[in-house]
Amino acid sequence: MAMALWGCGQSTLETDLDGQAEKTATYIRENVASPVIGSVGGEWAVLGVAQSGVETDQSYFDTYYDNVRAAVKSSEGVIHDTFYTDYARVTLALCAIDKDPYDVESYDLTENFDRYDELTWQGANAVAYTLIAANVSGASLQYEDDYISFLMDEIGKYIDEENSQQTDYVSMGLAALSFYSDMEASSNMMDRAIEYLSSMQNDDGSMGNCESTAEAIMALSQSGVDVFSDERFIKNGVSLGESLMIYSLGDGGFVHTEGDEQPNQMATEKALIAIDSMKLFKENRAIYERKEQ
Repeated sequence: MAMALWGCGQSTLETDLDGQAEKTATYIRENVASPVIGSVGGEWAVLGVAQSGVETDQSYFDTYYDNVRAAVKSSEGVIHDTFYTDYARVTLALCAIDKDPYDVESYDLTENFDRYDELTWQGANAVAYTLIAANVSGASLQYEDDYISFLMDEIGKYIDEENSQQTDYVSMGLAALSFYSDMEASSNMMDRAIEYLSSMQNDDGSMGNCESTAEAIMALSQSGVDVFSDERFIKNGVSLGESLMIYSLGDGGFVHTEGDEQPNQMATEKALIAIDSMKLFKENRAIYERKEQ
């Protein structure tokens, strides 16, 4: 069963971020020994371990990179012919391990960032991660302004619906818009997104499941919000940051929903990214940082 939040007199997640990062990064390394291209057991695992600050044998990252190279070479540069958000996800992982997304077996993965029709068809998450990956990798986007407008329109619709099932998309959009906080329209939408996430937060401090809680933590930390102390994200005395531990099994693994008894790999990978985000926030850094073009 998932662990309850730490009791009085015990350490909290906020005071033990390093310890929890090490425990979860170790768990992921043991359960994803050979990460490959994929939304589970792939980029999020690699990015989470790389950004955790936990000492890791370089061979772990080399294994992932070799798997990416082999896949890209065999497919002649095509990672996915429908879901172009995969190029953004792989780019984020490569940048996290100091590999060049512009030259993977002579293929430039960032060239696929300007597929406007395909990315907007896939939706807000694809556009959000493309904007994030472009900023992190320093890629120039032909459709940058169009992506920003599309993303703000989509986020605005989700917020207006007041549907708690849309929190992931709003979180992803918030993280992307954090790179454009100097734009008035983007800044205003970020404010709306933050208020929406606060209103969707459950009485136990979480967003309803591990992945959604982790996505919100990452996006808010990326946007300069302290998920441990900001009063908008404290419900019944439990902060959004601390609520992540509702889903912890205690051994580094995390479950999808409270009460689940078996660890969930996606939940665990997203939880580590959230922990990384909170650690980096304390250092006045972000998990996604802009690379100048």
